[in-house]
Amino acid sequence: WLAWLVKVRIIILTFLLGIELAIARLTPNPLPLRLFVSTILLWYAISVFYLLLLSFWKEHRVQSVLQVLTDLALVSLVVYSTGGEDSSLNFLYPLVVIVASVLLPRWWTYITAALAFIAYGAILEFAYYGVLPSYSTSHPDLRALQAIILVNFFAYMAIAYLASLLAAKLRQVDVKLKD
Repeated sequence: WLAWLVKVRIIILTFLLGIELAIARLTPNPLPLRLFVSTILLWYAISVFYLLLLSFWKEHRVQSVLQVLTDLALVSLVVYSTGGEDSSLNFLYPLVVIVASVLLPRWWTYITAALAFIAYGAILEFAYYGVLPSYSTSHPDLRALQAIILVNFFAYMAIAYLASLLAAKLRQVDVKLKD
């Protein structure tokens, strides 16, 4: 699964880079394109590193954890650089949760969902309170911001629950097929 994950990650990154560059070219955009492109290039480099690492380091569980945590950090940077609460790329957090459910045990899926919630909430809160510069075009009040964060928390946990159920069923089917 890890080699497949790296290849799919590279395809998704290429797709995101192309779409974001097209949007930046066609619309007036206050977003820091340089930060976004740098993040995507860093993500490419890390993905190639993980692909090379797979060929000689056989600790797949540790690699899975490292890749999921790296993906969470880089998704957070991408979401921040594309506008925080205005970002259309916050759907990447549930993708990381789903990947964690496939690669790791069930409890890791919930940890990943909780870390995604913490990262997304931190981005929104830091931008709201001025700790980080905000690239958002809308500036919701505190109640609306809390509602956004709470809705995303429940969404991430629901996705973690459903993805972990599906992954458990897939593992059961795999064992039955091997038998």
